[in-house]
Amino acid sequence: MELIKNSKDKRAKKLCKSKLGTFVRAKKKIEELQGVIAASRRH
Repeated sequence: MELIKNSKDKRAKKLCKSKLGTFVRAKKKIEELQGVIAASRRH
């Protein structure tokens, strides 16, 4: 989550890929986390 907040998208995607196994799962998880971060910034 901190990698995404600090705009290190490529690094975050690589880390998610290694944790989740496939790049498709990693992209889905990154999108989900970006939504959570955006929602927390609004409140």
